[in-house]
Amino acid sequence: MANAAVVGLMNSLAVQIAPVRVNTITPGVVAGTDAVEDADPERRKAYEKLADRTPGKRLPTPDDIVRAAFALIDNPGINAVELVVDGGMRLA
Repeated sequence: MANAAVVGLMNSLAVQIAPVRVNTITPGVVAGTDAVEDADPERRKAYEKLADRTPGKRLPTPDDIVRAAFALIDNPGINAVELVVDGGMRLA
């Protein structure tokens, strides 16, 4: 629900403050953080199961999200886009 609210805000802002570009990134479950790396074995197993559900068999990392942000910033043709960085988990 929080992501839906952010997307709704992005849509409104893209129209209201045009020509300023407004985009949003909605990450899925993110790996490669201390919370994941230091997790107990049960939680780590849950993250591994989630990663196995993705087409690439990996969860996005914070670095993947940073790269997505740069892609949105660097390309002036991208506006009012929700970029989902979830490793394709939504397909499973």
